[in-house]
Amino acid sequence: MGENSISGDPVFYVDCDPGIDDALALIYLIKCHADLRGIGAVAGNVAVDQAAENARRWLALTGRPDIPVAVGRQEPMTGEFWGGAQWIHGPNGFAGLDLPPSQTPTDHMAAAERLVATAHEIGSRLHIIALGPLTNIAVALAIDETLPETVGAITIMGGAHLVPGNVSPHAEANIFADPVAASQVFSAPWRNLTLVPLDITNNHSLSRADVDLLQTASTDPAVQLAATMLAYYLDRHPEFDHSKCLLHDPLAAAIALGSVSLNESPSCTISVETDGEHRGRTLVTFDEDASPDTSASRHRIALSATADFGPLLMSALLPNAQTLREPDAQIISLPSCP
Repeated sequence: MGENSISGDPVFYVDCDPGIDDALALIYLIKCHADLRGIGAVAGNVAVDQAAENARRWLALTGRPDIPVAVGRQEPMTGEFWGGAQWIHGPNGFAGLDLPPSQTPTDHMAAAERLVATAHEIGSRLHIIALGPLTNIAVALAIDETLPETVGAITIMGGAHLVPGNVSPHAEANIFADPVAASQVFSAPWRNLTLVPLDITNNHSLSRADVDLLQTASTDPAVQLAATMLAYYLDRHPEFDHSKCLLHDPLAAAIALGSVSLNESPSCTISVETDGEHRGRTLVTFDEDASPDTSASRHRIALSATADFGPLLMSALLPNAQTLREPDAQIISLPSCP
């Protein structure tokens, strides 16, 4: 089982659909020196080939072209690709920016196969971070039903519990894009699954002043490009008067990494409505409300955090951000990374 019986620091595998906030999650993990063993690309914000290309170019720009990028599945488990979210992320997912090409080829294995192989190599130290539709994870489960007991944990950005969805009144985009895959993943007996829904990500953001500071003060080309993408992202959110952008995927990455602790993450059973008017709706039953004879897997849902992630993210991207923002303020050390 490879490193399964060996204790040590966690190893991360990220399945994502870059996407501006996916890019922000990846650069945060890289700035925090997370041990990233692989990236799986899935169709979500953009088509799967574009997602893989975005991941490769972004990793090259951030100085980590060594991290392999595996191409996943284009179509959901049933039906067809939903079309993406170009109105939020731009025509290519990266605000229309043309990043320099990567010289590193894509992984020779498909994303689901690479995930299974990595799980058996790393074992319980492996932590999956799923930031897009759950198609690749569901395919991996079909390949190897022991995956949930092989890996140590999975953190999923997706769903909406008590708040409205962001693509329909009922559904969040990642779950809506492939509700059948989500249903299969939530039904699996993972030893440690944490869902990070809109209920918590809606409360963590960067302001336009934060983005302006990143654009003007950073000398890191990747951070400068991230700021340019975030400025585009801000302009696509009229519901916030273009004044803030939410940190959906970066917050999920920070929770997986341990940078952000949770003060409300109850154990629950999660299911998904797979079709009809409420397609993509996540249904949460807390343990105290569950039938004692239920056989559904128990997981947990992140509902509130102990700290605001925005300042922590700024400190990771721009270590002197607090001084630049408030030069006369008393400086408090921020543990931006664990």
